[in-house]
Amino acid sequence: MMVPVTFPGALLACFACSGLVSLVYQVVWTRWLGLILGNFATAAATVVAVFMAGLAIGSFVVARAAARRSPAGALRLYARLEAGLALYAAASPLLFASSSRIYGLLLAASPEPVLRAGLAALLLLPPTILMGGTLPAIAAALNAAAGARLGLAYACNTLGAAVGPLLAAFLLIPAVGLNRTVWIAAALNGGLAAIAWALANRGPADSEGPAAATAPEGVRAVPPYAFALAAASGFAALGYEIGLIRLLTLTIIGSSVYAFAIVLSAFLTGLATGAAALRLRPPRDAPGALLGAAAALVVAWGFTLVLPTWDRLPPLLFTFWKVGPAFAVQQAGNFISAFVLAGVVASAFGFALPALVTAVDGIDTAGLGRMVAANTLGAAVGAPVTAFLLLPALGLQDAFAALGALALAAAAAAAGIARPRWRLPAAAVALPLAALPFALPAPDPRFMNAAMYFRTSRFENKVMRMEPADIVREMGRIIFERDTPGARIAVREGHGNLSLLVNGKPDASTAGGDPNTMILSAHLPMLAHPAPRRALLIGLGGGFTLT
Repeated sequence: MMVPVTFPGALLACFACSGLVSLVYQVVWTRWLGLILGNFATAAATVVAVFMAGLAIGSFVVARAAARRSPAGALRLYARLEAGLALYAAASPLLFASSSRIYGLLLAASPEPVLRAGLAALLLLPPTILMGGTLPAIAAALNAAAGARLGLAYACNTLGAAVGPLLAAFLLIPAVGLNRTVWIAAALNGGLAAIAWALANRGPADSEGPAAATAPEGVRAVPPYAFALAAASGFAALGYEIGLIRLLTLTIIGSSVYAFAIVLSAFLTGLATGAAALRLRPPRDAPGALLGAAAALVVAWGFTLVLPTWDRLPPLLFTFWKVGPAFAVQQAGNFISAFVLAGVVASAFGFALPALVTAVDGIDTAGLGRMVAANTLGAAVGAPVTAFLLLPALGLQDAFAALGALALAAAAAAAGIARPRWRLPAAAVALPLAALPFALPAPDPRFMNAAMYFRTSRFENKVMRMEPADIVREMGRIIFERDTPGARIAVREGHGNLSLLVNGKPDASTAGGDPNTMILSAHLPMLAHPAPRRALLIGLGGGFTLT
């Protein structure tokens, strides 16, 4: 019988720090890939997808190796994974930094960003596989296959991960730059490896040979439905995350370099909260755990019902933006808003996975690794499918509706497995409810594309004493709107003029001095050259410069 090693608190602290470091890498690598791909939204979706794919592969592969080891042996395996990650991460500037030769080769590989993204993804896969192996290794060291204990480890890792984007975006990168940020994170990985190795050697002496590989009594194979539900939950969770980044960018946070870090951190904090909730109130039995997971997925679906009300948020927060708070206060307000608005749905997904693991009686480390792999593989598919297919094809609201329908279908399946007599009633109720969000009215596109957080003076009229909401309505109507993988593009018509809006921010218009300045930018270089024959125009913008 496996006995967990000593110092579980120290291991959980290590695992939390491991999550923090992993998300520091994610932010830095997203910044580098944004330069390679030419679009940070596309880079974010690519990096998230690669992270999830690597985590799935690592969890599946390492789980088998960890299951054959004693707790001390599993901890040594964890130390080796952290050491390998430290070495690869320390060398990553040679692969992705703009000064590296690989960077130039990636840029020259193809004019298509999709191919460049695929090549970069191959380079990111090895370190993410190492990251994926850390959960089953820690679970084996703590003997944490039980859902409640897994929930605690998962919560610690996710809570640490929630700190990572904020630390990288607001402190490390501005202070020391991208390269040194990666090297600091790599040094932390090396420190974690040393601590874990020392803890393993201080634990009880036990064997790592065949005796330790003997499976404990009562271990059962994981049923196929558990893998399917875990994968569906992961797909929906990362789809929601991509959608929430777009939604919060449009209404509250904007397209700043800090927006991705804030939304990612808020979502991860919600995941950690949900995982910790399972630790506080663990289910009594397997059916109860399945019903808990079903309830959590229903909560995620319920988020789609409130989407029509999101157009009311910008006017409510306008007073805060108008005050012009200090940078730190504004970003703290953005984080709180993002957590309040996205935390419930993120907590639901954070609760669902440990609950599904708890529902499998007698699960061992290998089974745990396969379930985590299924969840992260679903997440790896959910991120790019949402970014590159659902958003452009359906638009933001219907993309959320489709993800909500998936979550509701998974909830109905879980409820039917837990209580077989509920199968037909659950399916009968879920079918019309899944279609309900598609029938709901859309939020007012004038407010969704107004970017009220940006240059608040546009929404103040002290002479006529108009309310900001009335000014938005008077600005005109949205005659075109489309979600692309990189941004939402819209055109507003008002007072005889057209405005091109990118994530709500006006980028060009036919009003005022916009056309004159854009046309002048083409005249100036022509006047500076005695006999121009050819010209290179970089960026189309509103098209005035080209004409």
